[in-house]
Amino acid sequence: MKVGNNFYTSAIFNCNYSCNDVCKFCFNAKNLNKGSEISLEDVKENYYYVKGKYNVKKIIISGGEPSLYSSFWEMMDFFYNQTEADVVPSLNTNSIKFSSKSEYKHLVELLKKSPKKKKQISISFSTVSSLKKPSQREKQKIAGVENTIKAGLKSMSRTLVVIIITKDNYKILPEIADFLINLNARYTAESDNNLCLQIRNPYFGKRGDSNWMDQKQINATLNSTFSEILPYLKQFLDKILKSEIRLSLNNIPLCALLPVMPLNKIKRISGNKESVERRLPIDYQSLFSRIKPRLYMGDNQYYPECKKCNLYKNCSKIQPAYLERGYIKNLTPIN
Repeated sequence: MKVGNNFYTSAIFNCNYSCNDVCKFCFNAKNLNKGSEISLEDVKENYYYVKGKYNVKKIIISGGEPSLYSSFWEMMDFFYNQTEADVVPSLNTNSIKFSSKSEYKHLVELLKKSPKKKKQISISFSTVSSLKKPSQREKQKIAGVENTIKAGLKSMSRTLVVIIITKDNYKILPEIADFLINLNARYTAESDNNLCLQIRNPYFGKRGDSNWMDQKQINATLNSTFSEILPYLKQFLDKILKSEIRLSLNNIPLCALLPVMPLNKIKRISGNKESVERRLPIDYQSLFSRIKPRLYMGDNQYYPECKKCNLYKNCSKIQPAYLERGYIKNLTPIN
């Protein structure tokens, strides 16, 4: 879809604002557990509206936590089984619901039954601070993530794990790498469908934008500088690059890895293509007549020195706020 000079290929459906996770960086934090959810009939009506008007090719099911939606399985059946063959459905989930064996089995059945050649599950795995001594909540989260990965890989769905680096999880990045590598090896043996992994810095809000992290969230989420994270991120990347997992970075410029990684390894890492994809968010609180396309996650930027870099086209770029705060000190073109 083209609006002005912009192309839009995806629509985001926020079906609810209920959540059972504790993401300090959540850009919907001010709206969580407030208000009512959209009806299933309105979900379908919104879908046919944007499909007919904009011919979107990807539907992102989000929230809140969409698995808490009262008509969740009916909505999943609609998007994964009843929509046009060229539309790719993608569930964004924290996976906690699927720690239950019965819910896991339901997910497997739905994904295997789906006639879609392309379908996706995107798993948020950013709120665990210990894998060796997890809390009860973290145990449930870890079990849910494992079950969701298993369901996705076995059903030949594109299975994407998203890790947002925070103060709470950066020291266990190497442990997370071992955990994911083990799961990928265990569950791809019979399907040959490897796990996808995206690791990124959180998103700042633009000045005056109430839908992104506020200053309190930023202070609770970010380390003082990116250099504090680098030793752990290096171990993480070294492990993942030796595996079959498909890796991408988002909101982390490739040149930021130069202090700890050799150039030949950095060249094997690509920026996340979807991070710069233009999307059409559909908010359930908007009336049809007031739905307006806008860029989503469009605040990442290249800088003049980036154009001198050989990896310019593969980099995911970086939000200006990270340089303004001195979180990442400078950008060094890779030649």
